This record gives sequence, C-alpha cells and structure tokens, in this order.
Amino acid sequence: MATNQSLTLNLKVLHNMQRTVQSRSCRLCTSDDDDDDDEDDEDDDDDDEDDDEDDDDDDDDDDDDDEDDDDDEDDDEDDDDDEDDDDDDEDDDDDEDDDEDDDDDDDDDDDEDDDDDEDDDEDDDDDEDDDEDDDEDDDDDDDDDEDDEDEMMMMMMMMMMMTRMMRMMMMMMMMMTRMMMMMMRMMMMMMRMRMMMRMMMRMMTRMMMMMRMMMRMMTRMMMMMMMTRMMRMMMMMMMMMMRRMCSTGKVVPVQRLLPSHVEPHRPVGLQQPVEDDGPDGQRGNAVVQFLFFRLSSCSACLILTLSTRQIPREAPWRAPHAEEWDKMTMLQLFEKICWTSTVRRFATLFVRVNVTSEPHEVSALWFLWYVKQCGGTMRIFSTSNGGQERKFVGGSSQISECMARELGDQVKLQSPVYSIDQSGDAVVVETLDKQTYTAKYVVVATPPGLNLKMHFNPELPPLRNQLIHRVPMGSVIKCMVYYKENFWRKKGYCGSMVIEEEGSPIGLTLDDTKPDGSVPAIMGFILARQCRKLSGLTKHERLKRICEIYSRVLDSEEALHPVHYEEKNWCEEEYSGGCYTAYFPPGILTQYGKVLREPVGRLYFAGTETATEWSGYMEGAVQAGERAAREVMCAMGRIPPSQVWQTEPQSVEVPALPFVTTFWERNLPSVGGLLKLTGLSAFLTVATAAGLVAYRRGLLPRC
Repeated sequence: MATNQSLTLNLKVLHNMQRTVQSRSCRLCTSDDDDDDDEDDEDDDDDDEDDDEDDDDDDDDDDDDDEDDDDDEDDDEDDDDDEDDDDDDEDDDDDEDDDEDDDDDDDDDDDEDDDDDEDDDEDDDDDEDDDEDDDEDDDDDDDDDEDDEDEMMMMMMMMMMMTRMMRMMMMMMMMMTRMMMMMMRMMMMMMRMRMMMRMMMRMMTRMMMMMRMMMRMMTRMMMMMMMTRMMRMMMMMMMMMMRRMCSTGKVVPVQRLLPSHVEPHRPVGLQQPVEDDGPDGQRGNAVVQFLFFRLSSCSACLILTLSTRQIPREAPWRAPHAEEWDKMTMLQLFEKICWTSTVRRFATLFVRVNVTSEPHEVSALWFLWYVKQCGGTMRIFSTSNGGQERKFVGGSSQISECMARELGDQVKLQSPVYSIDQSGDAVVVETLDKQTYTAKYVVVATPPGLNLKMHFNPELPPLRNQLIHRVPMGSVIKCMVYYKENFWRKKGYCGSMVIEEEGSPIGLTLDDTKPDGSVPAIMGFILARQCRKLSGLTKHERLKRICEIYSRVLDSEEALHPVHYEEKNWCEEEYSGGCYTAYFPPGILTQYGKVLREPVGRLYFAGTETATEWSGYMEGAVQAGERAAREVMCAMGRIPPSQVWQTEPQSVEVPALPFVTTFWERNLPSVGGLLKLTGLSAFLTVATAAGLVAYRRGLLPRC
C-alpha cells in the first residue's frame, strides 16, 4: 500500500516537471520568436549575414535549454531509481522480518508501519528539495538566456545605427559631389556666355561693316539700274529704228485695198507715238508704250501661230490640248498671253473682225483652228498677200449669176426647202411652195443653224440634231459711205482704219474707191456686240454716228458730209441668219465636231463651215462643195474613197506668197521674256559688282 502511494507521488512529480519544462521551452521559443520579429522589424534593411548570426545564436540558446532539460530529466530518473532501491530494500527487510517473526504480535506490525510512513515522508521531503533545486537551476538558465539576448539586441542596434550613419555619410558625399558638378557646369556656362558675348560683339562689328558695304552696293546698284534703264531705252530706240528700216512703216497689219501700182499710205487708227512730240518729255513714254505694244502683239501672234500648229485641219478635236482649249474662251486666252491693255484691245478687235463675234463667245480651240486653216494670223488679216487683198470687178454676185445662166431652168430661185424625205428608194425634197423634187442623193450647203427650218424624215441623229441647235451665226452690218472725193488720200492715209475706241460703231474700214479713182467710198463694218446694239437704230442714225467717228479719226470735217450711204445688215437675212460664218461656243467642237461633215443616209453636207481651208470664206465654200460632190460620186461608185479628199490647187494668177519678215519680227522676245532677260542681266551685273567689291575688301579668300 505504501509502495503504491509512493509510485503515484513520483509519477505526479514527473508529470509536473514535464509541464514545467514544456511551458518554459514554449515561453523561451515565444520570447525568441518575439525578439526575432522585433529585430526583423527594426532591421528590415540589414544584410543576410546578420540574420544568419541571429539564427545561430538562437540555435545555441535552444541547445543550452535542451541540455538543461536533459540534466533535469537525468536528476529525476536518479531520484526515481533511489526511491525504487529504497523500496526494494524495505521490501526485503519486511520479507525477512516476516519470515523471522511470523509469530510476532500486532503491535510490532503497527510500529513498523509507522516507521515506513516516516520513511515515506522523508523521501517526499527529499523529492521536494530536489524539485526546488531544479527550479532554481532553470531560473538561472533563464536569466543567462535573457542576458545573452539583451547583449545581442544591443549589438544589433549598434550595428544598425552604424549602418545608418554610413548611409548618411554616403548621401552627404553624393550631395557634395552633385554640388561640385553643378558649380562646374555653372562655370562652363559662364565661360560659354563669355564666348558668346565675344562672338556677338564680333558679329555686330561684321554686321556694321556689312551694312556699310550694303549701303555702298545699294548706291552702286541704283547707279547701275539707272544705267540699265538708259541702256534699255537705247535698245528700244534702236529696235524701233531697225523696225522702221526693215518694215513698211505701218503700225497695224492692215493695208489699203488698192492695185499694186498705187503708192501705199500710212494707216490710221493706232497713231505712231514717235511722231507726237508731247510736252514734258512724253515722247519717251510714247516710245516705250509703242515698243511694248509691238513686243506684246508679236508675242501674242507668235503664241497663236505656235498653238495652231498642234491642231489638225481636218479634225481639230484631236489636238493634244483640245479639251483644255475648248473649255476656254478667247478672252481667257488673251488674258494669259497679252501683257498690255493695248494689245488686248487689238486682240479683241482681231476676233471681232475675223468671226464677227466677241472673244468671250467663241471657243479658243475653234478660233485657233479657224486662224490655222486660213493660213495664220498674218495671212487671214493682211490686205496684201492675204485674205483681205482682192475684190471682184463688178462684184462677187457675178459668179452665181453666170452659173445660173449656164444651168438655166435647173436653178430654182425663191424656193426655200421645207422638208427632205429619204424614207423611200429616192430622196424627195419639198419646197415651201409645195414643189417636190426627187433625187438619188442630196447635198445641203446651208449653215448648220438653218437646218432647223427643214423637216427630215427619218429624223436626224441625236448628235447632229444637237449640233444645229448650238452653232449661232456672227453679227455684222456692212456700211458703204460715199464722198465727193477721197479726201483721206490728200492727208496721206490709205483709208484702212482700225478703231479701238470703246463705243465706236465701226471697228475696221477699207478704202472702196474704184481703181480708176472714181466713186470714192469708205467701207466699214459694225461688228459683233455693236451690231446687235445698233440694229435698233434707224439707218440715218447709224450713218450719223459713222460719219462722226470718221471725222474724229481722219481729223477732217469733210467726213461729216457724205453724198450717199448704203448698208447691209446680215442679221436681217432670214436664210443666212448672220455673217460671215457660224461660230462654235466653248465645249461644242470637241463634243459635236465629228458629225459636222458626217453624211446621214443619202444626205451629204457642204457649206463653208465644213471646209478645212478658208472656212468662212468663198474659197472654203467652193472647197466644201467639191468635197461633198466627190463623196456623192464615191457613193455612186464612180471614184474610190481615196479621191474624196484632195488638196486644192493654188491660184496661178494670185499665188499665196510667203511673208517676208524681219529679223526682229522672227526673234523679238515677248514682254515676259524681255523682262526676264533684263532682270537676269541686272542680277548678274549686281552679283558681279558685289563679288568684285567683296574681293577687294578681303571678304573672299584669295588663291
């Protein structure tokens, strides 16, 4: 019984000791972990080597704690062994006593039990003393561990402070270095600013020198410009003198209509400014203006001539720039190529005289083609060796009258055509007086616009029908003013006048006196817009205005007293609708030109508008009629198609001679070219002078 109690007490003591050891080890671990966490929080920026040292120290502490615990366990085991030995001895003694004193009485047993109890109490006291000693040892170990930890913490804190101080010192050194670099940069900037100031001073000095040189050069340039102008004036004077020597002395390419044996006279309209000595030196300005007129007019004629070379006579819509030129009016073209207002006025008159229309009404492509197929600007406008050269003795109506006499009754007069029907085997032509004529083929030789007065069966093709609605006729009134004598010849004029004055009823005049000097008369033309404007006046009112303008131009009162007056307003003609020819507005020729001569069934078209040479003239009408006749003969099988188009033979009696032009007319530059040449020469002169001055001043390197 006593033995069991002592075992139970020993087990309790062991269990308590284990709990104590575990609680201490847990506390130590917890404290170690807390310390480690604090150290980690404080030393987040420490190196890995410090963490390794802390871990080693912690491991050493744990080893020491484990060794102390092992010692305590060994002590406990020794105590247990001692107790077991004592118990065994006591049991042996008891057995011996039992064996020896089996017969002892109960008192002796009680005494022994009391002794055993005392022994157990003593053993318990000894165990408590041992436990107290173990607790004291554990407390000493804990104190040692805490002291070690405090020392480690102090060392770590010292190291951290030293590291931070080192960082602070490094940062201060870096700041010092940066400040030194900034100071160095400031020093360099100051040095550069000083150098820039020196350079600016040098540049200012050089600029002052350049300004002085520029002032000198400007003075010399002004002198050179004055010299250039003087040279230009001299060149203009020389060119005018050579022009006078090389030409006939006429201002405009319009001459009189007189036989060759009659001496030429000076034309009127554009006065020669060199013969007008105005006050205050106006003669020089007149010379310059006249020269620029000649330059600009020659340039415009040259451009027109060069442009017409690109246009085919038979098909102008195939020209390289056909679309561009057909969208443009002649007014727009003149604005591009004419430099002076005088030339623009003359160019406007050039269009009015030749096609009796305004420049803004006609297509540039069509007018260029018109000039080309008439032989060029000089051929179409010239009164000698040109389109305005000759007249028929007795009038041109004699031709048609002689043909009518030869044909006899086959010519039907006063019989306008009303309809043309080619729906059957033959073509039936019906006149306004209900007369019908049957033929295999029909040639229509009227202007395209007059086709609107005819009815066609079947109807005309769409393009042909559109064409005849879009080609109006020109507007002109031909005026014949007769005088008692040709007073203009006494003044040295030939009677050919080009009048550019705005509002003048007459644009162009020609001397219509008979070759023998009888029936003196001036033939004038009221053109285009003025024709449409003055058509509302009476015949007497038109005559009055015509005589007034003749009197002003010829500077004679005799022009106010005509003896007779005749006029022909072609706009009143029902079966012509105007004169001289039909003109094409912008955009028509390229779209509808190809059907102008194209046959429609057994219907063929002639008329001066369909000619490829001298269209608008009687020569063109003859050429177109012969071509249409050959087309009919080809359709009948009498000639091959290759013979339809033939070159018209030149007149033997009146051949078209080449124009004799002077060197200056062939090589005279345009106003733009002259200005460019003058500017280039002035620039080269100034550049050469500047180079010489710079070379003398030492600004240019010398070899």
